[in-house]
Amino acid sequence: MRRLSILVLIMSLVATLSFGADNDAHDVTMIVAEVFEVVLSDGSDVTLTINAATPGEQVTDATPDSSQDLHYTSLVDSGTYHKITAAATSGGNFAPAGTELTVVAVIQAGGAGSKGSEEAELTLADDSTLYSGDLITDIGSCYTGILTTNGAELTYSLNVEDAASLVTDAGKTVTVTYTMVDQ
Repeated sequence: MRRLSILVLIMSLVATLSFGADNDAHDVTMIVAEVFEVVLSDGSDVTLTINAATPGEQVTDATPDSSQDLHYTSLVDSGTYHKITAAATSGGNFAPAGTELTVVAVIQAGGAGSKGSEEAELTLADDSTLYSGDLITDIGSCYTGILTTNGAELTYSLNVEDAASLVTDAGKTVTVTYTMVDQ
């Protein structure tokens, strides 16, 4: 009798297992979050020097520097945009007397998507004021690539604005910060 009871118990266990569910399901939620990332190609410092003139003529502007690129990635909802701003800050420094520091961005080949629109040359500093403003606007979902021929090429210029105000200067430093924000 005991064998029969054990046999019945085993058979009912097998029957229960064999009549269990043959499938199951759950939801998988997929999210694409807003992304806004910007980085300088290598972040190295830039030095602009005014040191040339033709005898009897005004001192010439410093040779422009285009050694840095901005690389960026943006993901936005359809119909919305990001922009990249540039702002000069310092510990009390401005541009040397009689000069003006500017930057302009040129979006290069590479990457994909809506990489934005270049704004006009932006003044970052003169001899009494620091400035900020929009550098690239209307950035949709995109990426620029990370090669030296990708991104937005930055060209810095130190221009002579008032030759009569120029004096020799050991150097003034401003920090330029690039930020991607909602437009």
